[in-house]
Amino acid sequence: MKRKYTDNTTDFTEPFWDNLCPVCKKRFWSVSLDCACPKCGNYDLYVLNESKHLKHDAEELKKFHRKIMEDKNMKVITL
Repeated sequence: MKRKYTDNTTDFTEPFWDNLCPVCKKRFWSVSLDCACPKCGNYDLYVLNESKHLKHDAEELKKFHRKIMEDKNMKVITL
């Protein structure tokens, strides 16, 4: 039995999401994708987790207004 967080996508065994808000530049961790920036409330966020470690592809993340950004190169992967 797989247990999921409130976004019904992130499994309890997955690492936290490393998020970056492009509006206020706040970087924060979350357990699910259905959250907003705690500083400004923006929902359109970047995911800084390395894409090679993600179990979810860009299309799946797009449902949650997320874009993948490689932290190492700060390179945005367009959806």
